[in-house]
Amino acid sequence: MTAPDPSRRTALAASLCAVLALAARVGGNIARDGVLLSRFDPSVLPALLAIAAVLSIAAAFGVGRLMSRFSPGRVVPLLGVASAALLIVEWLADGAAPRAAAVAVYIHLAVLGPILVSGFWSVMNERFDPRAARRTFGLIGAGASVGALIGGLLIERLSTDPARLTAILPVIAALQLLHAWRVHALAAGETRAPAQHVPAGAALQVLRGSPQLRRLALLIFVAAVAAAAFDFVFKSRAAATHSSADLIHYFALFYTACAVATALLQTIAGRALVEKLGPAVSLGTLPGAVVAVAGAAVVFPGLGVVARGVEILVRSSVFRPGYELFFAPLPEREKRAAKTVIDVGADRAGDVAGALLIAVLLAAGSTGLLLAFAAALGALALIVVWRLHLGQRAALARSLRARTPAGVGLTAILSRLSLRSPILLRAPPAHAPAPPPVDADVSIDPIPRGIAALRSGDPARAAEALRMAPLSPSLVADALPLLGSDALAAPAAAALAAVALRITGQLVDRLLDGDEELAIRRRIPPLLEHAAGPLAAWGLARGLSDARFEVRYRCGRALYRLKKRDRALGLDAEVLLDAVRQELRGAAWERAGALAADGEPDAPARGLGHVFRLLVLALGDESLALAFRGACATDAHLRGTALEYLEGALPADIRDALWPFLEDDAQPRRQRGSA
Repeated sequence: MTAPDPSRRTALAASLCAVLALAARVGGNIARDGVLLSRFDPSVLPALLAIAAVLSIAAAFGVGRLMSRFSPGRVVPLLGVASAALLIVEWLADGAAPRAAAVAVYIHLAVLGPILVSGFWSVMNERFDPRAARRTFGLIGAGASVGALIGGLLIERLSTDPARLTAILPVIAALQLLHAWRVHALAAGETRAPAQHVPAGAALQVLRGSPQLRRLALLIFVAAVAAAAFDFVFKSRAAATHSSADLIHYFALFYTACAVATALLQTIAGRALVEKLGPAVSLGTLPGAVVAVAGAAVVFPGLGVVARGVEILVRSSVFRPGYELFFAPLPEREKRAAKTVIDVGADRAGDVAGALLIAVLLAAGSTGLLLAFAAALGALALIVVWRLHLGQRAALARSLRARTPAGVGLTAILSRLSLRSPILLRAPPAHAPAPPPVDADVSIDPIPRGIAALRSGDPARAAEALRMAPLSPSLVADALPLLGSDALAAPAAAALAAVALRITGQLVDRLLDGDEELAIRRRIPPLLEHAAGPLAAWGLARGLSDARFEVRYRCGRALYRLKKRDRALGLDAEVLLDAVRQELRGAAWERAGALAADGEPDAPARGLGHVFRLLVLALGDESLALAFRGACATDAHLRGTALEYLEGALPADIRDALWPFLEDDAQPRRQRGSA
């Protein structure tokens, strides 16, 4: 019987945890609003919202610092237990001071509710690598949708008796305790470093150093201002049309309807948007929906309730999982310090700004103006999403660089994942050795003597002639065939390298001559490295289409080294990309024994190294080499980051052809590249 896939079990466990998290959160939202508005006029909402926002921002910085010091897996379960205990205390105090208990419940759940959800996603971001996150966060989002539905239905049933409104609080406390238990179980396998001192301003330092995190904070802030406008319109109209005793039941029905719609959307399209289309499309759905529904509500005021429902629907089903994917590639230090501050602090700052906006615009006497401003904010958020999309590739590259050991260069990465050349070219000596004494009866013209030595078939005489002095043009034609001799290849290569600039044309002709001996042609590309210049580059590029992989491989390596020495050297990107396509179509290096003539094992590693070397040259993106290293790694997080980077960086046809060689979910490719 096949053993269950551990990653699948983890994803299902995370989805169950999301059910509990969102059931508690939605239930808490209903309880805090219903209990408060059953005992106060809606006019108290802006003031309480501002107070809760200020406390949330302070709490977010504190929790972020705790997570940096101890890890989310330790902090979040403790916060859940503390929140549940507070709910029990507030429930017990309700009989003695109902109005004070209502305010306490509102502020408590407004502050800790979002922090618990943010903390849950922080644990998920550390539990899954970026590639697994794209596949898994859709499932977790579906669990969140089911949890929201369960929370709404549960509270709706419990709220039918107006005399027992606060009986909801122990139920929410139980959900939070269950959630804390499951988060603790999910985080049990995490690597826990010893606690360390974290400066008070760590979150701000991280935000200052990361444009991507600043964009995420701005997006959350803008979305929160728009949501506050929608929420005020919705609640003010609900309070105007329903009695105080009926409000909590009405809110329960509304949030339950939103949860049902969210679950349906998540089932039909949510996972596909997150997994297939990526984080940017998922993230753009919320501001796009805000623009559409706010504009419609300006024209048709009765759509105010619908606008709030659509905003909740899109945020819960599609936006949140896509938003979390932008955190996946970030280093743990940055995520732990800044994520809660962005999730909660920026969101609550948006609430404060929203409250001020409501106060200012309502002074003009129109909710239509408020909705029009929300539509403008949605348009601004779309621009921020576009900037986030453009910055995600740089964020992935930065993560790859951060996980590359110090001192490992790009050349080392590409060459380490390939094999040594059978020829180690030596630089020509600074001073040629003095020629041996010449017998009196030997002609003083060294050319005939050199030709005779090179043609003699005597390795000792030929090697002596090659070492005498820089080869004259007359001797080059006789020296080139010696590259095919294992005994004379090294001295012949050294002698020819010394004059490579003068014989570039001859080297290119021999390289591209299909009738030439393979042993000679495969040893010419390293010589063209010494020739440099456009002609050498042209010849090497033409050699990339050779019928023999050994020639193509050495041409690619020589071309890479030429470009590294001369950044201004012009290369035809389309020729290089066509060579990549040819390699991926043929994949001769995948067949066992393809390189048996050299006795060099691990042909697939050399083939992939060759492909990525050409991709670096064609696209001018050196991070592709880091991605290659990561894709061949056994570290799941590094591998997932690399695959996510490659998916966005490569042309679509090349990516699709390359993927079967890289992605193997059942058993990641082993790390190749030991020296």
